[in-house]
Amino acid sequence: MRARMWLALSVVLNLALALGLGWEMKSAPPQTAQVAPVAFTNVIVSSNKTNIVVRRQFFNWSELESDDYPTFVANLRRIGCPEITVRDIIIADVNQAFAQRRATEVTSAESQWWKSEPDMNQTEIALKKMQEIDTERVALLTKLLGPNWNVNFTQPSERGTVTLDGSILGKIEPDTKLKVQELAANATRRASEYVDAQRAAGKKIDPLELAKIRSEHRAELAKVLTAEQLEEYLLRYSANAESLRDQLRGFGATPDEFRSIFRARDAVDNDIQLHYTGTDANTEKTRANMEKMRDAAVEQTLGPERAALYRATADPLFREAQFLAQQSGAAPEKVLPLYQVQVEGARERARIQGDKSMTQAERAAAIRIVADQEEAARRKILGLPPEDEPTQ
Repeated sequence: MRARMWLALSVVLNLALALGLGWEMKSAPPQTAQVAPVAFTNVIVSSNKTNIVVRRQFFNWSELESDDYPTFVANLRRIGCPEITVRDIIIADVNQAFAQRRATEVTSAESQWWKSEPDMNQTEIALKKMQEIDTERVALLTKLLGPNWNVNFTQPSERGTVTLDGSILGKIEPDTKLKVQELAANATRRASEYVDAQRAAGKKIDPLELAKIRSEHRAELAKVLTAEQLEEYLLRYSANAESLRDQLRGFGATPDEFRSIFRARDAVDNDIQLHYTGTDANTEKTRANMEKMRDAAVEQTLGPERAALYRATADPLFREAQFLAQQSGAAPEKVLPLYQVQVEGARERARIQGDKSMTQAERAAAIRIVADQEEAARRKILGLPPEDEPTQ
């Protein structure tokens, strides 16, 4: 193995051993006589009061070093080397080995210095060889470290990995972070494989199957995260939270409001997704009742004024205002005034349609005027230049 890898690992391990030895010397009672050192190897000494476990602290590098990568990985894990450190050592060593292979086995067009024009055929051969070497590298690392070897708990690199930072997720222990990243990547992979298989077979994607994958992912996360960490994770990355953010665009939720709404909705939404997605009359009725109870619980946490706006987020006109703002690249706070324009326009059109004193032609002309005025108001809200002056 590479000398600098051993040097780095040696420094880390010897520092840990020095700290451990210092603590033992500090806590041990003073000795009145010199005692010859005795070598213990995983010996357990029992007495009536306590069990003392004495572990071997000193070893030779030859015990770890091996030209066989699987053996080397097993040796690192055997001495209790953290999984993150194992990955860092192996990835760096394998990458260096394959970089040397690329340097010696790949011949680029630049090496043909005597030619006036680059040899495109040589370039194609070089690219193909580089791809073959990289495929070998990835296959070896996958064999040694598992399918999620390129998950990095600080800078997500694999599809499905997430950023774990902040006052809650940022304090998770490194090994736990790595496990969370693996679970996230696995869940994303399972969902992608299901979707791809359904499309390849010409079948519809069943939302229930995706809901099951999400439910399994939650259960796995609950085994490694505290309740506070799990909620923070779900607030950031769950499908329910993402859907809620989409619904509340323009609502302007505060952090406390969003958390309260999420808590009131999340469990009910999960239940609906897992058990009440059918189209039969009984299922639809049950689902409607559950949604009604869910929204009532949300409104109770918000107060009358904010509850009224929350109800508006389910209005198709509010959705239309959200779409207009999104299409124009406007800020979320533009949604509410756009919605108010939509509401006023709809109210005025309904009034015109119900005016029996107007002829059909007059009603059509009046509705066109309303449409012009709506467009002018929308453009003003979005900061767009006015079109032709609307009909007064």
